[in-house]
Amino acid sequence: MVLLLFGLAVVCVALAGLYTNHYLFVGPLGEGLPDISPTDFQLVLAFQLTAGLCVVWSFALVALATPGVASRLLGLWERLTASDAAVRAAGVAVLALAAVYTAARFAFNIETIHAPLQSFTDGTALLPFQYRALVPWLVRGLTEAVPALARTDVRVLYAPFEFAAALGVYAAFAYLLRVLGWTASGARLAALGVFVPLAFNLAAPWRYNNVFFPYDTPSVAFFTLGLALLLNGKLPAYYALFVLATLNRETTCFLTMAYVALSVGRERPARIAAHVAAQTALWGAVKVGLLALYAANQPLDLQTGGLFSEMVGRNARILVSLPGIVYILFVTMGGLAGAAVLLWHRVRDARVRRLTWIALPFLAGMAVVGELMEVRIYSEFIPLVAASLAFAVRSVVAEAAISARSVEHPRSALAACAP
Repeated sequence: MVLLLFGLAVVCVALAGLYTNHYLFVGPLGEGLPDISPTDFQLVLAFQLTAGLCVVWSFALVALATPGVASRLLGLWERLTASDAAVRAAGVAVLALAAVYTAARFAFNIETIHAPLQSFTDGTALLPFQYRALVPWLVRGLTEAVPALARTDVRVLYAPFEFAAALGVYAAFAYLLRVLGWTASGARLAALGVFVPLAFNLAAPWRYNNVFFPYDTPSVAFFTLGLALLLNGKLPAYYALFVLATLNRETTCFLTMAYVALSVGRERPARIAAHVAAQTALWGAVKVGLLALYAANQPLDLQTGGLFSEMVGRNARILVSLPGIVYILFVTMGGLAGAAVLLWHRVRDARVRRLTWIALPFLAGMAVVGELMEVRIYSEFIPLVAASLAFAVRSVVAEAAISARSVEHPRSALAACAP
């Protein structure tokens, strides 16, 4: 595993060097990454950073698997989770992290000419962007309730909602870990780590097509909470969330797939079919309502009527190129998505393993309607990647710590291994 990560680091360094010299990878590797000329600096930075992260993840994995280090880390974790002061400090830390994340989102991301924030608020953005209407509706309602705010910079109006969404991601992920069996204090501390993939995927300036959309961070919060409610069996709350989240972004259809992944083999087929039909009907009703409401808006893609932009040909060229594959897998979430794939076999929780399979239909769908180079489209998978890594790291550290104890105290090690 460590050698593989080091090998990927070497590949990323090579790709960064080649892009520095404007090499387009034309030939047996495929057409390469699109729009290379205006985004050279982003691609070079992305590959250089990913190379560095692969090295960091390699050393981290070695450290975690070293018995002495793992034993001390496990002791530190037990002390932290037992400390009320540490848990209270996590509450302060999350406010600071959410504020920094929000500032980075506005500082390092640009507004697209197809859907500037003011057009979202006015309801005049090009389709399909305007269909993601929840946050623009909230901002518009705020300006109508307090007319003086209408003269405020539109970014200032959206900032509180972005900050609240970042806090929502943390709270939802902590709740998800609790549902998956973590202690309350352990979940609150571990959930701080969700800001790492969140920031890499949605706030980092070196991403390809680093555009700010007001629905991205709320989408992560909604998707995370939806997964937690499904796992906890709270279907009435889940259905209410499902409608609200669909107003924010249509990727809630993958929550339905998550329900199927969790239910197959555990519930009666008739019950599964009924819930799938109900969720599909709700999703369709919301989409039809939005289609009617914004029927007069200009579509971005005339061929699809603004429902989506057909990206099959462009994505096919990316997927047959080595740099395209490396970029998607190991730049997404700062390389953590690739690390989660490599450590998937260490995830012991069957529910998390089941949920990760929805990545396959998600990628198939995005290959048609999304731009695979635009890593922000994978953000719904941040909770699954973060949860997978949390379980994988816990497994690696626990096994190494048991190994250390088996040398120092053979009997206690045997007791630790007992069910």
